[in-house]
Amino acid sequence: MLLFAQLGILVVLMILNTWFGIMHGLYEAIWWWDIPTHFFGGVWAGLFAAWLLQRYKKRFFIIQCAVMALSIGVCWEIFEYAFDIGGSMFMSYSADTIKDICMDTLGGTVAGTVAYLEKDLWQK
Repeated sequence: MLLFAQLGILVVLMILNTWFGIMHGLYEAIWWWDIPTHFFGGVWAGLFAAWLLQRYKKRFFIIQCAVMALSIGVCWEIFEYAFDIGGSMFMSYSADTIKDICMDTLGGTVAGTVAYLEKDLWQK
């Protein structure tokens, strides 16, 4: 279940990022376009954390999903900085980075909450 949910989120991310964001230039045209991509990236990271916890039969806490999304988000921001592909034309680099990391973490928290509420997953 969690694995298929992750796949679905990756398809949404591919469409938002590659098709609309890059090919149609929405990152440059719409100031908020990277908000949904970071949110869904955080959802993917949170679902990945939940899947790992379920797979290895570890105790589950929503905060673990949020921390996984935060960690991956910080690594992504370092990657953007290192290759000079980050930032926004609409706001300062630091404001954009903080916004991106907050959206990653929010997405991970939402994913953790959904995974926690899916009672079947934790009864096995």
